[in-house]
Formats: sequence, structure tokens, C-alpha cells
Amino acid sequence: MTGHHMRVVQEIDIAVPVQAFRFEYMVVGRSELSFIREFVLRLLKVGEMTSDQVAKFLGLSEKEIRVAISQLSSLKEIAIGNDGRLSLTAKSLKYFNGEDARPKVRSIFERTHTFKFDLFNFDHIHSSQNTGNPLRAIKLTPDPAISSESTSHAKQAFLRSYLDVFEKESIRFDGISNLHDIELYKLSDIRKSKDHHVRITLRFNLDVERNTIERSCKHKLYDSAAIPSTVNEYLSVASEADNIQSVAKAMDLFEDGFSLDCLTPDGFDGTGYDIKLRSESSAKSRTEHFIGASTLTDNWEKIYKPIKSLVNKASSGKGDAPQVIWVAPSDRHWIQSETMFNRMKSLKNLVSDKYFSLMIPIDGADDRDGIRNWRSQLGELKEQSEKVCSGFLDGIVELIIVPERIAVVVYHLQRSNEPMTIPLGFITEDKSLVKKIKANYESYLDGYSESLENRQLGSL
Repeated sequence: MTGHHMRVVQEIDIAVPVQAFRFEYMVVGRSELSFIREFVLRLLKVGEMTSDQVAKFLGLSEKEIRVAISQLSSLKEIAIGNDGRLSLTAKSLKYFNGEDARPKVRSIFERTHTFKFDLFNFDHIHSSQNTGNPLRAIKLTPDPAISSESTSHAKQAFLRSYLDVFEKESIRFDGISNLHDIELYKLSDIRKSKDHHVRITLRFNLDVERNTIERSCKHKLYDSAAIPSTVNEYLSVASEADNIQSVAKAMDLFEDGFSLDCLTPDGFDGTGYDIKLRSESSAKSRTEHFIGASTLTDNWEKIYKPIKSLVNKASSGKGDAPQVIWVAPSDRHWIQSETMFNRMKSLKNLVSDKYFSLMIPIDGADDRDGIRNWRSQLGELKEQSEKVCSGFLDGIVELIIVPERIAVVVYHLQRSNEPMTIPLGFITEDKSLVKKIKANYESYLDGYSESLENRQLGSL
């Protein structure tokens, strides 16, 4: 993607399954000795000495050298000759390894720790990595054969990389300054502890010059082949035929010649749209176009800021409190993003619960699966959500309406054989256009579905 102008158009979350495992293990290492113990042995490594000579070298009192000699003798690390001279024993000579002048003793450490590994590559997941439920994300499913043997795979992963795991988790062993001085002595037990999911964000970028969609992800889990391959399989199944005619119809309805000019018989002229956006940014207008999901940072600022200004004016008694009506499109990836969910919550909290409505499309009053899914995905927002029969402008339009003041229109353009839609649209403070957009949606709500049921189906 280097050298090409990219515009982010979508962000969706991927929920990668992770399991925690409880490890009981033992490591052995050459640990450092206490100061006096070490330097007494280092002096005696040079040659035999009397206790007085050792005390003089180390600046110890008569009592201190007597205690030190007694301890080292009881540990069988020094020998006392008939002439009173001190020397190293065969045991303490082994504390010195090659060119290392510092004596170190072989120690065994027994530990129990819980470590997490993903179920695709069995890469170690740091304990500080946020984990949670897979709501509002594409939930990846690993190979059942691998999942059933996850404990064995986690064991092999730990055996391969335990030093890296200890380093990343800042696990230390008394007297060991360098983790490379230890080795795994025994893996006593490993058992599965708990299931988790790590959320990673996948970006879809429009390459303006090539008019193609490219994917990118900064999370290290996406660097290996297994996870991108699984995502590709999911998205290839999810791709649909194009909806260009429906988008053109909606653009025409909302008198959006700006966007309509960039539609082509087989798709969308991303290069032309980008040029028009740059030209528009230098002109003063009550309508501003954008590309990408409404909740992407730059687009969201354009939407949130004027609504916040209305709220502030109402708080100071200079206007009525604004009502916000958010109309969801029939796009399967529309709420597969925690960022989007948090933006929606922030807008609800800004205007307060009673002035916020979320209109959710379902396939009729008997669509139990759809209702159940929305209730699960929307969490705390379900209290402000209303069920509506899907089909408004073929389900390809998303609206955010502040009656008589602001309207946001987002078309979700589907090109042939592409897994994700390209959101594009505009925000307007043109009151006549705001009124028209609201009137078109209300006209739809007042009608009946093909099965002759009311399109307004009540609270979620």
C-alpha cells in the first residue's frame, strides 16, 4: 500500500479465541550468592588463605568472619586445614563456570502460573492484553480438532518459548539475573483454565488511485497466516451481489448529485469522489460529504460536534433539547465494532436516554433470531431501540436525524465480489433537506410490509 493515497472506509473487530492454562513447572538455574558468601569463595578461588587474611580483604570484624566461616563450612563449601588455612571444596569449585569469575549455585524453583495462548497459532497472549466477550465482532472459530487438543498444543508452545514467556511476563527467580541462566526441569501439570477472546481491529482502506479495497491490521496476531486465512474464508462467504441501483435510487431521492456523479455502471469511482471531497472542503456549504463509516474518527467529529453544540445551547436556555433518531441499515457488519458501539453510547449519553432512539431493522414480528441477536449485540442500548420492518430504501441507507436541525445520510455501497460495503454520504444542516429526509423515513414507517403488517413493531 506504500505510495498510494488511502482512505479508511470501514473498521470491524475480529474476536480471536484464546484459552488460559494453569502451568505447574520447575526450573533449574545457577543463582547468585549473597555478597559475603560470594566474595569469600572468590578469594579462596585465587588461593588458600587464613580467616584473618579473608577478613582483612573484605573489611570484616572478627565476629563477622567467624559467622561467615561457620556457615560456609556447614554448607561444605570450604575446608579448614590443620594449619587453619581455608580452601574451596570440590562442591564449591563447581560453582565457577568457565570464564565466569562469579560463583553461582544450582537452584531449583517450583512455580505455578497461568498463561494464555490463542487457538490458531498458540502464540502467547500477554496478561495485560484486554480480553472479553466476542459481542459486536466477527467471532473466529478454530479447527475443532485443534480446539479439542488445545492443552497439548499449549504445552508444546510453552516448551518452545518458555523463556520468552517469562521475559514478557516479567517472571523472576531469586538470585537469577539473566533468564537465559535457567532451563525447564519439569512440567508437572497443565490444565485448561478459562476461555477468552482478544479483540483486534481490521481496517478496510480505499486505495484512491487503484479504486480497490485493501485490508490492514496492526495487531501482531494478524501477522501469521492462520488468522488472515480464516478471516478471508469468512468474508468470501459473506460477499454479496452489488446494490448500485439501490444506492443510485437513494442518492436521487435525497438530491445528492455530488455522490451520484461518482457511481459507475459496475461500481464506484473512488478517485473521482476523493477529488470532489477535496474540492468541497474548501467551499462553504451547509452540506458536507464524507467517505467511510459514520463512526470513524474524522467523520464522527463532523457529526458529534454540531449535535453537542445544540445540547450546550439547550442547557443554557437558548433552544430546545435535541432529539436524535438513528436508523440502522440492513448491513451485517454494521455493528461489528466496539468503537462504533461506544460512539452510539456517547451520543445517547450526550442527549440523554429519553431523547435518543435507535431504529433496528428486522424481518417482521416473527423474526425471533433477529430480535435475539439485536438484544444481545446492543446491550444497554436496547432500552432505547425500536423494531422496524427492514426494507427502507432496500436497507442500504443509514440515517442520523436531529429533527429540523441536522441529518446524516450514509449509503452502504456494495460492489460485486467484495466482502464489505463502502459507506459514503453527507451531513447537512440545510433545514429543507433535513425535513425531506425525515419525511421520507416517516412515510416508510407509516406504511405496511409485504405481509401487510405495520412496519413499526414496538420496543426491542
